[in-house]
Amino acid sequence: MGKERVPWTELQRAQGNYIRSRYLPKGVTLKQYYHFRHVDIKALHNHWTQRQATGKVPFCFREAVKAIWKNQYTPEENDADIDMGLAEETEVGL
Repeated sequence: MGKERVPWTELQRAQGNYIRSRYLPKGVTLKQYYHFRHVDIKALHNHWTQRQATGKVPFCFREAVKAIWKNQYTPEENDADIDMGLAEETEVGL
C-alpha cells in the first residue's frame, strides 16, 4: 500500500460522520498533527491507552472515510496531508 492522504479538513468539519465519539476524549477534535496542542495529544494518548488496557479497540475510523478519500482526493494535491494511511479496521453495522 502506498502513501494515502487523510482528508483532515473533512474529518475536522464533520468528525462525527467518520469517528464515533467513544474513540476520542471529550473536547478533542482531530486535525492535522502540527495543529495539536500538547494537552490534546496527552488526552488522546491517555484515552487510547485506557481503552486498550481494558481490552477495547483504542481507535477506529468508520468505513465511510475510505469512500470520501477515494472520491475527493487525487495524487496531485498538496503533500501536507500525507499520512501513514487509513486504518484497515472498520466498524460494521454503522
